Amino acid sequence: MKKLNIVVADDSKFMRTLLKRIVEKMGHKVIAEANNGRELVEIMKNMKEGPDLVFLDINMPGMNGLKALEAIRNAEKDFKIVIVSALDQDEVIKYAKSIGLVDFITKPFTPDKIMRVVKSIAES
Repeated sequence: MKKLNIVVADDSKFMRTLLKRIVEKMGHKVIAEANNGRELVEIMKNMKEGPDLVFLDINMPGMNGLKALEAIRNAEKDFKIVIVSALDQDEVIKYAKSIGLVDFITKPFTPDKIMRVVKSIAES
């Protein structure tokens, strides 16, 4: 299984820490954290090599996750995107999938759900 470099974008420090603990326990590495969409876009812009995976919340202050997704999808880096959000709206998910979303995890989640998604991406 490939070891992934991961970016976590969520306005909740608790959620960022929780996701980081889960994936690092699996042997993967969180290479950056963002607390809003604008910060994520800046982080992605300044990376020499993109991450393998981005965990992205939708509801964040400043620039929401969908706007950030649109902005980072324009980059030429190849990476997977998984939305982790309390919002479970079919139209939002459908739109996000059309611009590169690989999975959607609804909050609250279990560590097993995160691990299954990460394992699937690492093995693809």
